[in-house]
Amino acid sequence: MALDSPAKIDGWLIHRYNDFPATTSCIFQSPGKKQYSGLKMDPISAKQIQSVGIVVPLFNEEKIICEFYKNLSNAISGLPWQFFLYFIDDGSSDQTSTLLEALAAQDERVTVVEFSRNFGHQAALSAGLELARGDAVISLDGD
Repeated sequence: MALDSPAKIDGWLIHRYNDFPATTSCIFQSPGKKQYSGLKMDPISAKQIQSVGIVVPLFNEEKIICEFYKNLSNAISGLPWQFFLYFIDDGSSDQTSTLLEALAAQDERVTVVEFSRNFGHQAALSAGLELARGDAVISLDGD
């Protein structure tokens, strides 16, 4: 098993290793030292991925959205794929939509969908997944 030097993103250590010639794997270690393994991927398929959509359902997240966006942007900068960011505002009653519109105005990767009322997390996630484009799509919780 060949282990690369770990990358550190927001306190998470990400170790990449090759455990078999046909796969690349990662171990994610949280700031609390708990480990998760995943991202087994055929390197041939991985090379075909050129764009990634990230869907983030939100509800009344004005206190964290700017920091979340900053951390997400830092995490994906330097990665070899084109990213599309989809923020789905699930009928927030605070300033979430205003802050999202400001982010969309400054970053062409950002698309904002605003629901007229709160339909629930699954409806927001479904709308984002339906809208998302990319060779791969990731869903993240904003909180």
